[in-house]
Amino acid sequence: MTHLKFSLQEFDIFYYAVVGLIAVAILVLFIVEIIAKLNDVPNDNVNIVIRNWAYGKFYFITFFCGILAGHLFLGTSIRWFDCGKIGIPFECSIFDVLVVAALSLFLLVTGLIFQKKKTSKTFQVILFSLGLFIGHFVWSMNNFD
Repeated sequence: MTHLKFSLQEFDIFYYAVVGLIAVAILVLFIVEIIAKLNDVPNDNVNIVIRNWAYGKFYFITFFCGILAGHLFLGTSIRWFDCGKIGIPFECSIFDVLVVAALSLFLLVTGLIFQKKKTSKTFQVILFSLGLFIGHFVWSMNNFD
């Protein structure tokens, strides 16, 4: 039985679509920030809106920021496990992204379904720390195999 192997380098259109989407999202955030600063509502900016979302039903935002920080600024060169040995049919780097996406989606769904009140600062620190750990070990930027 052969394993299906593919990598993101083979999908140039996918790469450019993701980079374009990130660039558009950043541009939209800048435009919304400028509009928020120019209106007459006091303390109206993107940071406060995102913080209020993170303390409410969208607490996955804090977790995902931890993942991004661990991925971009920490990272390890040691693979957390070998995907080929357990029979996963694609590269470990893609599997790592799928694990991160699944965990973030799980937190999003649980927040939307079960969250009734604002989360505590302790819970936010735990989420960020867990995200930092996962970004460092699971989705490491320094893992080049």
